[in-house]
Parts: sequence; C-alpha cells; structure tokens
Amino acid sequence: MTANYTSVRLRYFEPPIGQPISAEQVRTSPAVQFYAKAMANPRIIKGALCHGLWILTPMPELLKDRQVICHEVVLADIINAGAVYTPSPTGVVVDGDLVTGRSKHEVEPFIDAITEQIQQLSVATNRFSSRRPTTSVSRLRVAS
Repeated sequence: MTANYTSVRLRYFEPPIGQPISAEQVRTSPAVQFYAKAMANPRIIKGALCHGLWILTPMPELLKDRQVICHEVVLADIINAGAVYTPSPTGVVVDGDLVTGRSKHEVEPFIDAITEQIQQLSVATNRFSSRRPTTSVSRLRVAS
C-alpha cells in the first residue's frame, strides 16, 4: 500500500440506497476486503508505507498486536486498531509478512525490506531448491 492518502481513497464505498452509513459498511470496501484476504495469507508479503496502514483500520483484528511503524499523522488510528507502534532508526519495521515504513523518505529501505522478506519466503518454501540467494539486496545496491 502506497504512502499518502491512497489507502483512504481506496476505502471508499457506496452505502446501499436508502440505508444510513454504518461503521460496519467501511469493512465492505473492495480494497479493504482485498487487503484483508492478503493479510490472512502469510505467504504474501504485505507492505504499507506512511499512511498505508489506514487500509487496515476498518478491520482492527488485522492489526492487533502487529509491530508497525507509520507516519505520526496516522499513529493514533493505528494504535486504536490494536497495532504496536515500534520506533525504528531505519524508519522500517518488519513483523513477519508485514513490512511497514514511516514515510516516503524511507522508501528505499522499505523496498529493500520487502525484497528481503520475499527472498526469505522463497527460500523457506522452495524445499526442492538447493540454490540459495548468494547476493543480498544491500550488496546489490553497493555494487550498482
């Protein structure tokens, strides 16, 4: 999920005609449902940068007890959804299959962390492969 207000716009939904808006309806947004399905699958590495965690706040059970970092503008919402705010000198926090970044200024280490998680998952789930990645993401950046 990208930074800024993308996650807010993706939470948009049309209430049924003639019905008042309810908090439960926020959970029905197609993007929220899509992300919730991804959160249920630990084999999918998810990333949320800056305001990106807002896509999950309609379903607080998805953030409960997850260690995250986010922009301070959304911090109260994320904590209210049950996440554990974890400061990090790199501005990136990895909690298993969920990678979070504080702001657009941390986009490079954020992408690197997602790449590393995908590589680790690939090695861990490919029982038949004897090859392991020999070049880390950080060494790739230095070499380029």
